[in-house]
Amino acid sequence: FFCNKNDIFLKSLFRMVLRYDTLGGPGFQASLPSAVFQVLKDTLGVDCEVFASPLNCNYSYFCSLFPDTDVPFGSIGSFFDYYPDSGSFEANPPFVHAVIVRMAKHINSLLKRSQKTGKKQKSTKGERSTLCTHSLFCR
Repeated sequence: FFCNKNDIFLKSLFRMVLRYDTLGGPGFQASLPSAVFQVLKDTLGVDCEVFASPLNCNYSYFCSLFPDTDVPFGSIGSFFDYYPDSGSFEANPPFVHAVIVRMAKHINSLLKRSQKTGKKQKSTKGERSTLCTHSLFCR
């Protein structure tokens, strides 16, 4: 049984859309307008979203909830399994307390790691979690 590239694409697309459809509802986060993503890219060099999907990403690189179905569409995997050495990223997680706390811990560990390697880090401020507002990296 041989599949052409179009068949493979359609099967991958079906799996990805079905996975997100099973979540139901409008989602658990509010997306930023496209113009904001452009400003982030132009002013801060942001080129990666750490909470996105193939259905709502704005950059070529993004982390997603379901790497098994999203990688064919550009996902680089889960943010929580992502350990970049440097870069500028956009983080707009689902509005779920546990996810925000886990994100803050992961961001702090990445900043500590970059500090040890001598990489220049950029600070992020947030109001939702004291892990963000009391981070050693807040300025």
